[in-house]
Amino acid sequence: MRKVPGKVLATSVIVAAAIAPAAVQADEEGVEITSIVFDNDGSWTSVSYEDFARAMLDGEGSDLYEHITNHDIAGIGVDGDSIVKYDPYVTALLDSDEEADHVLKNLAEAGDDVFTEEDEEYIIPWEEDMRAPHDIQGAGHFSPYEGDTMSKVQGVVTHNLDRGYFPKGFYIQSLEQDGDIGTSEGLFVVSDKEFEPGTVVSVNGMVEERKPDLPDYMSTENELTTTQIVASDITETGIADVPAPVTIGEDRPQPSVIDDDNRTTFDAQDDALDYYESMEGMRVDMETPTVSSPIDHNEVTVLPEGADDVPRTKAGGALLQEDDVNPERVIVDLEGYASTATYPATVGDQYEGSITGIVDYDFSNFQVLATEAPPELDQQDYEPSSTELDRASEKLNVATYNIENFTPDDAGQKANKIADSIAKNMKQPDVIGLVEVQDNNGATDDGTVSAEQSAQVLIDAIESAGGPTYEYTDIPPVDNAEGGEPGGNIRVGFLYNPDRVSLKDGADKGGSEEAVAYENGDLTLNPGRVSPNSEALEGVRIPLAAEFTFQGEDVIVVANHFNSKGDDSALYGLTQPPIKASEEQRHAVAEEVNGFVDGILEDDPDANVVVLGDMNDFQFSETLDILKGDDMTNMIETLPEDEQYTYNYTGNSQVLDHILVNNSLAGSTTADILNINSDFSAVEGRASDHDPVLAQIDFGLDGWTAEEAVAYMRENLDIGYAAGDDMEAVTRDIVLPTEGFDGTSISWSSDHGDVISDDGTVTRPEAGEENEEVMLTATIKNGDEMVTKDMTFTVLAETPPVDITEARTLDSGVQTKVRGEITAINGSNYYIQDDTDGIVIYDEKGNIDAEVGDVIEMTGEKGAHYGQEQITLSEASNVTVTQTGVSEVTPQDVSGADIGEAMEAELVTLSDVTVTGAREYGEFTVEDDAGNEFILDNEFMDLSVQVGDTLDSVTGVVVYTFDEHKVAPRTEDDVQ
Repeated sequence: MRKVPGKVLATSVIVAAAIAPAAVQADEEGVEITSIVFDNDGSWTSVSYEDFARAMLDGEGSDLYEHITNHDIAGIGVDGDSIVKYDPYVTALLDSDEEADHVLKNLAEAGDDVFTEEDEEYIIPWEEDMRAPHDIQGAGHFSPYEGDTMSKVQGVVTHNLDRGYFPKGFYIQSLEQDGDIGTSEGLFVVSDKEFEPGTVVSVNGMVEERKPDLPDYMSTENELTTTQIVASDITETGIADVPAPVTIGEDRPQPSVIDDDNRTTFDAQDDALDYYESMEGMRVDMETPTVSSPIDHNEVTVLPEGADDVPRTKAGGALLQEDDVNPERVIVDLEGYASTATYPATVGDQYEGSITGIVDYDFSNFQVLATEAPPELDQQDYEPSSTELDRASEKLNVATYNIENFTPDDAGQKANKIADSIAKNMKQPDVIGLVEVQDNNGATDDGTVSAEQSAQVLIDAIESAGGPTYEYTDIPPVDNAEGGEPGGNIRVGFLYNPDRVSLKDGADKGGSEEAVAYENGDLTLNPGRVSPNSEALEGVRIPLAAEFTFQGEDVIVVANHFNSKGDDSALYGLTQPPIKASEEQRHAVAEEVNGFVDGILEDDPDANVVVLGDMNDFQFSETLDILKGDDMTNMIETLPEDEQYTYNYTGNSQVLDHILVNNSLAGSTTADILNINSDFSAVEGRASDHDPVLAQIDFGLDGWTAEEAVAYMRENLDIGYAAGDDMEAVTRDIVLPTEGFDGTSISWSSDHGDVISDDGTVTRPEAGEENEEVMLTATIKNGDEMVTKDMTFTVLAETPPVDITEARTLDSGVQTKVRGEITAINGSNYYIQDDTDGIVIYDEKGNIDAEVGDVIEMTGEKGAHYGQEQITLSEASNVTVTQTGVSEVTPQDVSGADIGEAMEAELVTLSDVTVTGAREYGEFTVEDDAGNEFILDNEFMDLSVQVGDTLDSVTGVVVYTFDEHKVAPRTEDDVQ
């Protein structure tokens, strides 16, 4: 008989013991031991008795020996029919005088302590040459088997992946860990197959290092890679428990540096670059993490529990510092669980549970791909801030605001948000240096360089929000020569309030290639461009200088937009430390501007100079040191440290936007950063990716008396009207100012409150009724001084809705009413259609309570968003659900050639189509039976098609994204 050696059976942990061949003899009265089964953390590996004996006899040196000595015995195979559980066997053996083989046989025959059939599904035959994911990964950023074809790579499936910017496949994880934190236990398998998590597979295929699939304009040279195996053959070998996730910050404490040795060693404990690599492809979780960036591209950045040493902003986010880039930040990809358009994550919010996912690498960053819905957010009571710099008659308020590629197409949603922030949060600065104003037709590359229409859209929106009627000045750039989006011709420019300041007379406006100078106490051009022909500024936005007069004081303001960091290598890239290639030009630009300011102050030490804009660098950077020189003070540095941020990049709050003043002004200047964008998501009111910065300069002038203050406000009351409205034609709510200069307060009373309330809410008479006349009385007070002013308004009766075809032709900013059936919903965008056409309704404040198939009637402001026609709904009172569950819109039968602007926002069907290619971001190219190509978009759902699929039909809404019209199916039923 085969006897199990006592030294092996005496303990659940295998110890090295040589086994003589005589120990595995059999006789007729005994029991044949056919295998030994080892516990692999919840699953089991079966080893034949002969292999077991041979490995133990040979000792160290074989994979099987290492496997045996590192695992517990789970059971013993008996006569090839059953496997007796090991622990009951040991107990019975200790309690019995019988020989070991008889005890085994009795247990097997009794059947009480054997593995069940279900248990045996977990048992995997041992193969000496099988590999685990940690073997393929190795302790480094590149697999030791890169380029090799490997067989029998075994692991348990943890998650299937099918996203447009990743190859299709699934993740596996080792059945048994190797105890080395440097070797990841996870691996990505490239395959069209899908398996239930918990399936154990054996994979044959080629090992590759995959670079991220980036857009054409981005280089992958410095990107890290993801180790993967491209499967040629996959065999299901059993089932096992899905491994528990590693808890980031708890099971694996996070490093505080990205790399401290220029990648000369692989240090998964102390270098974040190696730390995340060592968990590539593995399941991880983070307990109650804190949000450190608003959602963007369906990603949020979080700080795991335990990241207590990360410097925090006032909102609770991660604050970038000169010597700390906060590698504790973790990007979480929430695709499939959250949308950028609707997810309300605000910096400082905390998740009420754990986020679970798998570590991967994309777009220059390690990230966690969420594999289940995130827990609820505990949203803090944090609102966009308003400046505490009150309007003062004797003080000049200047600001800088990057308004993110602003064009006339932004009329409506975006323009209104920016205008609201200027009129209310920023309290109507006297001078605003605008950054990223595009030309009149945006990215259309046709030689247009003027931005007058872009500026006018914003001016009108500010006036509608209750602000002053600003004037605008800039100098157009040389076409396509100064950076930014091709065709967009972004530039810096100035908005200024002519009631408060004026462009100083005496100098002509400069040209695109004329350089401004300072002579005899004034600018030679007003406005004029600083060093437009300098090699240092080649391909960069040219700084713009303007001289303003404020109550007898001349102030020179220089607006800037330095070159971006786009040429820098990534924090998580192959090059360590990262190369800051973009700094050289920023330093050169800073020297040009500093030299210009030096020249002014050398000529007139008493001159007033303000330098502001998006410098694309930090307050502690060499760029800002050069710009300041010996003559300027950066007002950002006067603020509390936790308030010093204007931008959020991958969860790091940081300063890119600055206001500097010459040193003699610094003591009488107060700064403020309004964090109204960088901490907030789109659904929470974000209007741009930058926060505005303000500075108030006290020239020591005399302020108004109370009598003068109320008189000024009475004369200059600014009422905010919807575009196209005025006092004699009111169609929607009006904005009534409540405060003025020097602490002046304004209150209102209405003689017809059911039509215009005291707060400006308008209720129009119903269609067919007479227009209503309403008198509002403003009471203006400052101290003991008080005056009143009566103003009469005419509120127009409602009008019937227009056809959507007509609404689409209206100019941006025009109020209109439409009626249509909802055909699709994506976050705040409601696609509606009538008998004539379709259009998008943007529900700015979440006022629509309706479903697909319902009919709504709404009044809103016509506009466009990135080229797609839309109507913005701002007030709940302006929308009514007139019918529910109608679903009368029938898709139009069209061909691929018909997909264009004429069909925008309409429901269509295309028959006999073939999927011809995969695009980025989950889109596909398809052809109809006539060979007409069009694009399938995933706006409403993740597409489950594959290249080569032939479909009977595709139904969807025609959407417009990234300058292309596409067909977006709404549900699986739309793809047949």
